[in-house]
Order: sequence, then structure tokens, then C-alpha cells
Amino acid sequence: MHRFIIVSLVLVVCAFLPMGCSVAGIPIGGRPSEPSAPATAATPQTLPITTTAPTIVPIFIDVGADTAVDPAWYPCREGQIKGNTQSNQFYLPATDRYAFTYKTVVCFDAPAAAEAAGFRLAHR
Repeated sequence: MHRFIIVSLVLVVCAFLPMGCSVAGIPIGGRPSEPSAPATAATPQTLPITTTAPTIVPIFIDVGADTAVDPAWYPCREGQIKGNTQSNQFYLPATDRYAFTYKTVVCFDAPAAAEAAGFRLAHR
């Protein structure tokens, strides 16, 4: 959890730095450089506004012989059920193995959907 908070703070600070910064090779923040004055008057242009979802940067945490991921719901959306394609078991967000399941995952919105796809509820 602490690493998630630190990463969030870094992203906020980078957004306000004039030169910006990069995390994992992805440029973040920074202010656009001032354009030089055009020699002739330019006609104003209306550009379309596009928005993109923020990029989630997971943190992998070694726990004994296993590795967990923070946020625990990665690579699914928050609140979704994770189905492990190797074991054909699915994990609910409240279970202890939920954060340890992040490879070969299928995401479901309901337990019934996971069961219909051939997955069974994990016993641990």
C-alpha cells in the first residue's frame, strides 16, 4: 500500500514540474514549451479534446516464495472476479489469494459468469 501511495505522489509531483519526468519510460507531466511568435498571423484552430484513462502501474511485492500485486485487482477492473486460466479456479476480491493472482487471468463481473465459463470457486 505504501508503494502505491509513493507512486501516486510521484505522479502528482511530475504533473507540476515544468520539465516533467518519466516513469518506466512513460513521459508524465511537464508544461508545453512556449511556441515562438509566428511571422504572420495564424488563423485560430479548434482542436478536438481527447481524454484517455490513466495508466495503472502495478507494483509487485515479494511475499515469501510468492508475489502479490498492488493494486490487488490488477489486471482486472476494481471489484471484478479473477479467473486463473491454468487452474480453472476463480477468486473473489475478499479472498486471501486474490492479490496473488495476476498472471493468466480472465476477468468476470459475477461468479455466475465465471462458473458458466467453466471455472470453479477456489477453496482458499
